[in-house]
Amino acid sequence: MKVEHDFDKAAKQIAKFEKMLKYVTSDQAALTQEVYQLRDAMHAIDLALNGSAARAEVGEKDHLSVGSRLYFAASGLMDNSYGQTQLHVESYEMAKAMLEQLEGDIADLANVQVPALAKKLEAAGAPIILD
Repeated sequence: MKVEHDFDKAAKQIAKFEKMLKYVTSDQAALTQEVYQLRDAMHAIDLALNGSAARAEVGEKDHLSVGSRLYFAASGLMDNSYGQTQLHVESYEMAKAMLEQLEGDIADLANVQVPALAKKLEAAGAPIILD
């Protein structure tokens, strides 16, 4: 899925940005803050997509993520002869709506914010990032 690919690519670049900060020669404090703000935005999107790994334990209350809703919707297709119930279909529709909302945030992160910060880091003396 293109959205997942864009998100993974942006996450890898943000991880590279954190390592590049030690090479920045000018305006290091402001660029460090921007990198970590971008990392926080990435983590918020990841939480909405995949849920909290720390709260995945039994008994921990967590908000349902896109992944958990899709997993529940797909469970109606596995190992039964009855098929999906209305609840499975509703779960799929909710996951679809959640993903549509996140697509804009992911596209902005991957196609606007990450490239802009890469240019700022390169202008400040950090090495050039090759895909």
